[in-house]
Amino acid sequence: ERSSGGRIEFVLRDFRGRTCELRVGARSVPPPRFADQVADQTLRHALQSLLDVRALLPVAKLRRCRQYLHALHDHEAVPANLYLDRYHLAGNAKSLRPLTARLVIELPESENKEVRRAAENWAQRMQLARVDRDVWCELLVLEGRPAGPGFAVPAADLRPEMRADLAVKRILLTQLDAIRAQEPGIIENVDTEFLHDFRVAVRRSRSVLGQLRGLFPERAIAAFRRDLCWLGTMTGPVRDLDVYLLQFPGLEAAVPEFMRGDLAPLRALLEQRAIAARNTLVRSLTSRRYRKFTERWGSFLRKPVPQRPTAPKALESIRKLAGKRIWKLYRRVIEDGRSMGDQPAAEAVHELRKRCKKIRYLSEFVAPFHPGNALKKPIKDLKALQNHLGSFQDAEVQIAHLREWSAELASDPALTAATLLAVGALIGSIDQCQRERRAGIAGAVEEFGHKENRERFRRLLDERD
Repeated sequence: ERSSGGRIEFVLRDFRGRTCELRVGARSVPPPRFADQVADQTLRHALQSLLDVRALLPVAKLRRCRQYLHALHDHEAVPANLYLDRYHLAGNAKSLRPLTARLVIELPESENKEVRRAAENWAQRMQLARVDRDVWCELLVLEGRPAGPGFAVPAADLRPEMRADLAVKRILLTQLDAIRAQEPGIIENVDTEFLHDFRVAVRRSRSVLGQLRGLFPERAIAAFRRDLCWLGTMTGPVRDLDVYLLQFPGLEAAVPEFMRGDLAPLRALLEQRAIAARNTLVRSLTSRRYRKFTERWGSFLRKPVPQRPTAPKALESIRKLAGKRIWKLYRRVIEDGRSMGDQPAAEAVHELRKRCKKIRYLSEFVAPFHPGNALKKPIKDLKALQNHLGSFQDAEVQIAHLREWSAELASDPALTAATLLAVGALIGSIDQCQRERRAGIAGAVEEFGHKENRERFRRLLDERD
């Protein structure tokens, strides 16, 4: 924030380390929340490619006090402004923490080489060094945040030969941290991706517990399994409705142009349902059950592992245990995928997709055990298969939901038949896309199971590795 002149300066940092400055003339003007609210077209497009649907959130507030010193002259009159900027980290109204101070030489717009050279010579005589790192990077470091990529929860500190129960506790603890980190954004409804990240952390936790069994006494984790399942169930409706609303322009584009306006009642219905589902979710996240789960789950994960565990696989190395499971899942995916034929049932596709997710989560956890980017290509191929299966499954779910919503809309006497016809056309369009995806599943499975890819998984993840 710049206090002089009643102006506010917003600085937006992207993840490639560049700084974009957006200045607003009056203090009463709020900063933009989403990229499409930025007036400057160039900046708006750059932010849209980076942020997509994510909101711009305040990270820190700086107060800058500028003291003009004098005009700089060197030999001949060299016009330049010289001033001292003192930066303070602004906390509450009565709290200012000094951060840094910088001496700034501001050259005129019509500068030439002689002017720049004179300014640089003066700076050398004054034993001044150029500062390449901007003040916002210093602030992020001071606040314990990375100054570039990596705002996500850090990966677990694992070693290939670490005993599996300890390694899995560390993995699950990072996921619990990710879950807790998303809570404020979900409750305050900042943007839809907080809930998405929450659900991913829950799914990863469930996948690790489900795939790497025999590490803890079942009685000790049975309640945690149930609570993680509950978290997945209670967040599902909100996420589904969020996705439908975000993708609604695409749904409209799937029907003839003259029908698009007739889908407005469907959108209104989704918005009403989304509000109700979000209120239910917020009550769950602020409930006693959720609070007790996170407390007990965190205590369990932080508790030291026993020296003499009773669980049968607790002392096995994490690389060996995870490798055997990934290799088994990979072979199962290929076998089941090939056995489905050219016209697979929706239930079989859904099960295949779930196994692919389990492979991906486990592979991402053990990827640091392998040199370089050894797992990059296998995971990339896995994502391609997941995308194909996911688009098919999404169409299946969309058709089921649209039929349900169509029946609800039909019960409204004020609704015109045009809306039901538009929803019917939308169902037909999605069904056609699903048919095309179904026809390509067999080829996608064969691509994922080709000899070179199979050898990568066996070589990297098999117990013989």
